[in-house]
Amino acid sequence: MYRESFQRSRPILRIKDLIMMNDLEALAVKEINLELYIAKILGIAGVKGKGQAELVEAITGLRKVLSGKVMLGDVDITNRSP
Repeated sequence: MYRESFQRSRPILRIKDLIMMNDLEALAVKEINLELYIAKILGIAGVKGKGQAELVEAITGLRKVLSGKVMLGDVDITNRSP
């Protein structure tokens, strides 16, 4: 019962069609989509310099998002300060 309630829950973090640039004004992240649910673990991995740092910075408000949305629950936190 406890586990089923987590599986049916709404995502606590949603990223929809996220696009952003890196420090050199080149495309770093193009149309990323993901959902994070309570009691789940999300890892961001890949080759260094391929957008992971920019994605984390956008989620935390450290980097400006050109397009797309970052939602924390039902609150749009896109481009908000940390």
